[in-house]
Amino acid sequence: MTNQCLNFFKGLACILVVFIHFPFPGIWGNFVIVLAGFTVPLFFLISGYYSYHEDNACVQEKLQRKIKHAFKLCVVATIIFFAYTAMRTYIDYGFTGVFDWLKGFASPQYLMRILFLQNLGCLFLRGGVLWFLYALFWGYVILYFINRTNRYKTAYLLIPILFFIRMIVSGITTVYFEDIHNICILNVYMTGFPYIMLGNLIARYRKQILERLTVKKLFLGIVVGIALNCLSEQKMLIMDIGYMGAILYSISIFLLAQKYPEREPNKLFAIIGERYFTFVYIMHMIIEDFINKIFLIFHVDEILQGGGSWIRPIVVAATCVICAVIWEKVVDLFGKFISQNVHKLFF
Repeated sequence: MTNQCLNFFKGLACILVVFIHFPFPGIWGNFVIVLAGFTVPLFFLISGYYSYHEDNACVQEKLQRKIKHAFKLCVVATIIFFAYTAMRTYIDYGFTGVFDWLKGFASPQYLMRILFLQNLGCLFLRGGVLWFLYALFWGYVILYFINRTNRYKTAYLLIPILFFIRMIVSGITTVYFEDIHNICILNVYMTGFPYIMLGNLIARYRKQILERLTVKKLFLGIVVGIALNCLSEQKMLIMDIGYMGAILYSISIFLLAQKYPEREPNKLFAIIGERYFTFVYIMHMIIEDFINKIFLIFHVDEILQGGGSWIRPIVVAATCVICAVIWEKVVDLFGKFISQNVHKLFF
């Protein structure tokens, strides 16, 4: 049975990701970012949860499919951002700029950052968001070997340790090394793997966990998590104590969706979460760039007397969803055309 409640939160999460990268101005923008603290953790929790099965042999087959799918996503997304970066670089700097950019692919430093830290922003314009897809791929690979060697107990023990290390790394880099903050925490080690394993652990003890949790407890977890997440800018003993809120917040939302899978708070967000969230996540940075150019050409900010900064995030999110729907229709149309003609050719 499809979990409509989870689809709703997935749809909400991918829209909030847009609002993280293109925030509303002032205190309201900061508040939306706090509310969006569950977004990426939720995606990793889902990945780990639905990788679980009582039979390890079934898990192996399931993970092989997931690894192939994640690898394809990485390849497609990388090709898209390669083409986008090449086009933008050519427009801004001509062939000389493109050749200089291509030289970066021969840099061992950049290649190591991509391979081990999933930092694609060093080579691709607006490519920083691709870290999630690469971290997901490596997370599945690590889980594959954990399942193959049956090292689940060790992996589960690493969850709180990695969360604690992330809090320390986040606190230190925010205070002293802000330029490498995202590189240090947005990778499979600090974010992807612990949440994937946590989702897997929840799936293993799903019945016992859900029996003990009431709606009141889950909503309390969400409220307390949001409150703690508001402290993300406050460092205590060089620790990002606000991150505890993000952990609690994302777990509470995920468990709420598992407890009431048939609930559908909003049909539009549920559809986005079920069918379009991958497209929106991959394409929103590129789409925003084009929308920004349109705003500049038509002087939208001047016409709205500064109101463009409020409208831009909404326009970007709406355009992403519209483009996703159009892309789905195009794929269905050409997919049917190709399948029908291949069928006629061989049968």
